[in-house]
Amino acid sequence: MATETQAAEGAASSTAARSVPSRGKAVATVVAALAAVAIGAWLYGRQAPAIDILAVELGGGEQTWPPADGTASAITWDYVFIAGYAIALWLGTTTARWVFWSPRARRVALLGQGATIVGVTADLTENVLLSRALASDGRPSALLDAAAVAATVKFSVLTVAVVVAIMGVVMTLIRMRTNKGIAFTWPADKVIVPAPIEVSPPPPVVHPDTPGRTTTSSEDRSLEDVATRELGADGEPGERHTESVDVVAEARWRRAYAVPGVTPEALARRTAASDVSGVCLSGGGVRSASVALGALQVLRTELRAARYLVSISGGGYTSGAFAQLLTAAGDEDQVAKGKVAVHDAEHAYAPGSVEFDHIRRHSSYLADTAPRMLVALGVLARGLLASVLLLFVPAVLMGFVAAVFYRAIPVAVLPLLPGYAPKPNSAGVTTSAPPDTGLTIPQHALLAVAVVGGAALLLWLLQLLAYSNLSDTWQRIYGWAADASVFMTRIAVVVAVVAVVVPTIVWLAGRTISLVDGSVSVGISGSVGAVLLTYLTSLATLLWRRVKTVRTPGAGRKAGGTKVALPNGLLQQLLVIASVTVLVASWLVLFGVTTISTATDLHEGRGLPWALAAVLLVVVVVLGGFFDEASLSLHPFYRRRLATAFATRVVRDAANPASAPVAVALHSRERTPLSAYARAAASAEPFPEFVFSCAANLTGQQLTAPGLTAVSFTMTADWVGGPDVGWVDTATLEKLVPSRLRRDVTVQAAVAISGAAIASSMGRMSRWYQIVLAVSGARLGAWLPNPGFVAAMRAAHDAGRPSGVDWTLPGLPAIRRVTYLLREILNIHPIEERLLQVTDGGHYENLGIVELLRRRCTTIYCIDGGGDSPPTAPGLAEAITLAQSELGVRIELHRPFDTEPGIGTPIEPQGPLAVLNASLSREPVIAGTIHYPAASGLPEGARTGHLYVARALLWPDADYTLLSYAAQHPEFPHDSTADQWFTEGQFTAYTSLGRELGARVRLVRDGKPANG
Repeated sequence: MATETQAAEGAASSTAARSVPSRGKAVATVVAALAAVAIGAWLYGRQAPAIDILAVELGGGEQTWPPADGTASAITWDYVFIAGYAIALWLGTTTARWVFWSPRARRVALLGQGATIVGVTADLTENVLLSRALASDGRPSALLDAAAVAATVKFSVLTVAVVVAIMGVVMTLIRMRTNKGIAFTWPADKVIVPAPIEVSPPPPVVHPDTPGRTTTSSEDRSLEDVATRELGADGEPGERHTESVDVVAEARWRRAYAVPGVTPEALARRTAASDVSGVCLSGGGVRSASVALGALQVLRTELRAARYLVSISGGGYTSGAFAQLLTAAGDEDQVAKGKVAVHDAEHAYAPGSVEFDHIRRHSSYLADTAPRMLVALGVLARGLLASVLLLFVPAVLMGFVAAVFYRAIPVAVLPLLPGYAPKPNSAGVTTSAPPDTGLTIPQHALLAVAVVGGAALLLWLLQLLAYSNLSDTWQRIYGWAADASVFMTRIAVVVAVVAVVVPTIVWLAGRTISLVDGSVSVGISGSVGAVLLTYLTSLATLLWRRVKTVRTPGAGRKAGGTKVALPNGLLQQLLVIASVTVLVASWLVLFGVTTISTATDLHEGRGLPWALAAVLLVVVVVLGGFFDEASLSLHPFYRRRLATAFATRVVRDAANPASAPVAVALHSRERTPLSAYARAAASAEPFPEFVFSCAANLTGQQLTAPGLTAVSFTMTADWVGGPDVGWVDTATLEKLVPSRLRRDVTVQAAVAISGAAIASSMGRMSRWYQIVLAVSGARLGAWLPNPGFVAAMRAAHDAGRPSGVDWTLPGLPAIRRVTYLLREILNIHPIEERLLQVTDGGHYENLGIVELLRRRCTTIYCIDGGGDSPPTAPGLAEAITLAQSELGVRIELHRPFDTEPGIGTPIEPQGPLAVLNASLSREPVIAGTIHYPAASGLPEGARTGHLYVARALLWPDADYTLLSYAAQHPEFPHDSTADQWFTEGQFTAYTSLGRELGARVRLVRDGKPANG
């Protein structure tokens, strides 16, 4: 691997190149900004006449003319105020450009700075037009209307500039005070691998000492090339192309193989006789966990000889159980209690063991009693209430702000509650209309949108004109016009929202309540109804177990079929659609109704309900700023409930070694840090490395294939991360992260995150209605530190700047605030963020085969308890396809259709056993041959391996008790993954199936023919 310094330098070259002001300069900038706006406002307020200048600016040609005396003087002094706020906004948005560190945030800062220029320009234009209007004879309607258009543009865009400037100043002050750098020494022998960057490969350079062999000229400069060198560069046997072609063609594969700990030296020593084996346990909830437990009871020799144990979702339940049972971490606490921990890897979770019996008695881990079910429902209700408060309370606060804004700056007409007549302002213009009138958008508002939108259109046409001209001048024009047209389009959207969209939403809300009873209670009751409907929808999504018969292709009606629980019932989907629609509509109505009600109170002189606004603001600040977003979801509950069943330690009385062992559940307050608890004790060796496979969700940047939106993310005792997002040393990460985030860098959290099947983002399984899961709190998964950002933090810490640590770069957040909930709702997951949303590994690949291939295993045992519905094995097909795309690995299956239900030899008598016979396959194990490409780094003679996939199926030679259970329970072995309340009968049946599958794997591996 590259050294720590190399990794840090490569990780944040962009950070190192960024200009960072000194703290003194930042303080001076903030002070100058505040002083400029204060002086400008003071001079204007002291010298300008006290007239309603806003009525003149926005009144247009319909206002009373001539205006009040002193208008010309007010316009003159307005230039002083313009200078003051222009300087303040420019400096404020400059601080925003310093502290808004991510590309998306920097675009917002640039928009704010550009909005400052547009707003100031519009303000100056407006003053010039008003001055000319004052100097003209008669009513200069055209000049006044043009001034109103300019004023509308000014007030609209300056809202963005003001918000960005305030945020920039506040964040600058906070970051200068809090960002003191990293408080511990980073270990010198560990490397932080940054996220790889897509670059075009440099031209090949021929090695002078090796004819025909080429490499890249930047081989000794780039961190990505360091990883490429470590992975090897041998070509496929018999290839006709030079290696330079391979480097270009296999660039993606080479990067995807970059796994810490897999060294080029170890790969070079591989031979055809070498064997690195791995075991993977598929996703599938407690069903898969039970199958995996049974299979590993039989395949114990294969397990202990394996290098890796990769687990996903339900398979992670079992893997996590082994990790927490076999680790030596926490043993000292048992010694203090007079106990000694037992770490027997050979017999761990064997049939009849105390730890196996513990899981059997806790297989209904979510809630096995009525009180615990009530607790589970209460947790869901609590999360829903918190999430809805965070979403709907801002609607009320924004309604207050909108009413005050449009009252103070009447760029639009707002309706009032029924029974209140409109009142004209000092310029004689009515700024509020009763709700029974039609939608009224001021002409100058529409013209403002048209002017700014027209400017964006002209810039786009200029861009198109310059595109076809290849001269340097025109190409420069093309680049400028492209940026300018995008910017002006954004400005046009801002103007449209402020001047047209928000007033329209408010008017629609007014029409809605006028059609009912005209009271504010409509918005509140609608919101309450939305909450209740969302709760019901969440329950339907989580608990739906509608059983449907899936008939075997080619089988007649009498042959029956396999019963499986399908969670996508029509009623469930209708509930989801209705819930999403009602949620959005209720939010808009609540916002609009609040705006109308507040506008009416202001119109009648009652003022703003400051007490209510203060209370609601406190609610948002406390819930959104001091409560962890993940804590409001089902993730902590899920993590704790899994621990009650799968987190055990076997102990004996230290004074009596012959005493009977006892399975003791880990205490709820016992932390299980990944770096310690994901390692088997020395007495348990040999035992494979635990790899908990998850998925990091990425959207919006075309970093994943369409429909996938997730990349590999694994959690081990040594490393956390993946080849696309980077890696960070686990022990270092545990020291670096704040205490609340540290809870999710544990074995128990890894098990829960890897099994976070129900989430607001679900990779290849994503659906549009996941917004309900985000809003309701019925979501799993967690936000974990982005390894790429951690590398940037390290680079900023060691940048050696004259001003010291790069104080503008934020640290990892102490808690995951409401902004992360909003990202889940809006499905915003850029790769540059400090935290990544990490969910079920099945959202990337549900078997774990790809992760073992990434680690160059040549023998893979896959226990597939995923319960894929026939025909075929879609989970296996997806894994093979992903392995080919990501790694260039080709897998050749042998007789895969022998696993199809219905083709096994029927059991007599066929009539009474028709349903059972329809579910019988000829063979439950699929064997295959693995072919690695040169990009894997494996030597030419060591690129072939073997794959054995044991599927949760039935076959004629299976144990009689197993077939009898299947005959009585037609849904077996396809019980729904949503069913996490296993009975003793289900647990026994699936573990028995696992044992049968383990024995079958050995038969297939040893070449025994199928008897099905």
